[in-house]
Amino acid sequence: MNSLPLVSICIPTYNAEAFIAEAIASALAQTYVPLEIVISDDGSSDRTIEIAKQLLDGNLDRKTITWQLNTHDRLGIAANWNYSISLAKGKYIKFLFQDDTIAPDCINKMVALAEQDVEIGLVFARRNIINSDDTELDQLYVDITKGWTNLSNIQAGRSLLEDPKLLEAPLNKIGEPTAVLIAKAVFEHVGLFDPNLQQVLDLDMWLRIMAQYKIGYIDETLAGFRVHRNQQSIQNARSGASWIDDWRLQFKMLGDRSYSSLPNELKQTLVELCSNSISQTYQDLESLRSQVVDAYKQLESTQQRLQAEVEQLQEKNWQTTGQLDLAQAHLEQSQAQIAAMESSKFWKLRSTWLGIKRAFGLPAEE
Repeated sequence: MNSLPLVSICIPTYNAEAFIAEAIASALAQTYVPLEIVISDDGSSDRTIEIAKQLLDGNLDRKTITWQLNTHDRLGIAANWNYSISLAKGKYIKFLFQDDTIAPDCINKMVALAEQDVEIGLVFARRNIINSDDTELDQLYVDITKGWTNLSNIQAGRSLLEDPKLLEAPLNKIGEPTAVLIAKAVFEHVGLFDPNLQQVLDLDMWLRIMAQYKIGYIDETLAGFRVHRNQQSIQNARSGASWIDDWRLQFKMLGDRSYSSLPNELKQTLVELCSNSISQTYQDLESLRSQVVDAYKQLESTQQRLQAEVEQLQEKNWQTTGQLDLAQAHLEQSQAQIAAMESSKFWKLRSTWLGIKRAFGLPAEE
């Protein structure tokens, strides 16, 4: 038992009271030892810390499992993941996210495979979906490992980078960090998670690891990835942060030195993909600009009409103040709509677009 390497189960948390007990229970149920549980809490305002302490204080065999619970001011997603890595003492990092679970034999099987070859930097397995509130899911993202053309138990990461389906949906065919085991030494070579990314920071890491290491795959379901309406990935999809992040990653893959060893064919595909994305965005902005201008003109027309009505009522000096107040209220509502339009993301996109056209000497017509 003492010859087995220490594994650090890193659990980054933020307002996790709804599911943290289930996540910790799955960590405590592991058949593998020795383990340490590292909780890095990103300034939770709920009962996350209280629940975690109660579970860990009363359920650990300190000879084979240790734990540490660290709290700090809000760092953000990537910085909190990175901070938990810095706290870990194990040879391997096993992320377990606050909403997720891992099977009792998850770490045992992942370490057994990782120890077969010193060149393995990452081991992943299939994960199932835990749908807590019947969130609508695209089936393409349920069994993501089917997205690969071919998977082997152990293979060169570069062979996965050369997969013709690499840039096809789903982009993340490895899975979320809960489905992955990583040798801690890997982070010294490829760097930490990129704080400039929100939705695809895990995919960015997997790609960087593929470029330098072998990848291990276990064809079993060893983790549970929970989806619910309040999770960050769902919010990112609704806000538009997801597609913006995809863009950031694509341009990073083309220009960042951490991707300098990408196959040339993949780089060419990325160039074409970015070019197509820019062209489509140009068309979308043109359409959006037209819609915003039309809506603004309609509001201006309404404002002018209401202003004229108010002036007519004032000239006639109507005694019925109710009608005058009603017209004035309509005018104020119209003015508020225009103010909201000018402060909206659509208007800002319009202003940005006109600025881009001026910068390139193009006509900046309305």
